[in-house]
Amino acid sequence: MYKHIVTWKLNDRNENITLALSATEILAQMRSELPGLVKIEIGVDSSNSQESSDLVLYSEFISLAAYNNYDQHDLHQQLKKLIGPRRSERRVIDYETVAVC
Repeated sequence: MYKHIVTWKLNDRNENITLALSATEILAQMRSELPGLVKIEIGVDSSNSQESSDLVLYSEFISLAAYNNYDQHDLHQQLKKLIGPRRSERRVIDYETVAVC
């Protein structure tokens, strides 16, 4: 299993719910159009701490190849155009599951 997690700090934290709802439409299309995409979700931070990000994207793929397909897909580019101009920071981690305990 290959996993991709992205967190964003937004320029305007008050936009987080609106932005997450807009992204949901794109994510729903991804679920139906991208082979090898097992799970994709977006969440809004509830801690409101200085250290937290405002949004998180969590996704699982059956393989690195499936992730690479997602990375180049038009829907992913749409998501980047939606969130990119509204963020002040982006953090990402991509990893292959080593063990499940």
